Amino acid sequence: MDRISQLPDELLLKILAMLPTMKDVVDTMLLSKRWQLLWMMVPRIKYKDTYKNPKYGSFSLFVDRSFFRHEAPVIEALHFKLGSICGSEDIHAWMRSADKRCDMYPAGSVFSSLVHLKICTCETEWVNVLMCVLKDSPSLRALKLHQCHFLRSKEPRPCWNPAWNESSSVPECLLSSIETFEWVKYEGAEEEKEVVAFVFRSAKCLKKATINFHSKTNDTDKKLEVIKELFSSSRRSPACQLEFR
Repeated sequence: MDRISQLPDELLLKILAMLPTMKDVVDTMLLSKRWQLLWMMVPRIKYKDTYKNPKYGSFSLFVDRSFFRHEAPVIEALHFKLGSICGSEDIHAWMRSADKRCDMYPAGSVFSSLVHLKICTCETEWVNVLMCVLKDSPSLRALKLHQCHFLRSKEPRPCWNPAWNESSSVPECLLSSIETFEWVKYEGAEEEKEVVAFVFRSAKCLKKATINFHSKTNDTDKKLEVIKELFSSSRRSPACQLEFR
């Protein structure tokens, strides 16, 4: 470990960025004084809600303490893998904090190398998260939306902001780079229709759009109605092909 500690900060941060979760990154501060502050500068942050170390308390408390002490000038990646432990209030607070961090940098420079993006549509803030990330991902080529977890019936549905329909609000990636769009477990809810319509009418370079219906959408007539709506949606890219599963 002494030999590793003698390496320059730049190389040590690359090593820390390859660790599985932020828990593993923070734990390195116990190695020696050389490592006590390094974790605060790691450019890639990955949280998983399986964290159960009683020293830091709950997962939410761990995220609060570690994320708010994080001082890296640029966040290359911010990843949350959440299950049922965290409530919408926690997630909303973290997204606000992440948004403030992103606002510190010029628009379009935060995720400038991001090419593939997958966003879970299970929480009420997912539409806001999607629009924020799209805004700051000018090179994005593939967008995938996926309902990864069981939806909580008591949670409110997300809302579409009418201001996003303005031409000035269209992210650069939709105008110049996104070529594939996929939605897994699409239900046809109002906010989902708004997002699909927005992508279709904005994406100039879109080549393929794949809609995978949720298994609970077993009403054939309803499914055919949704397919008809999607087919009739205005598409900015004449080369876009629709595929339904």
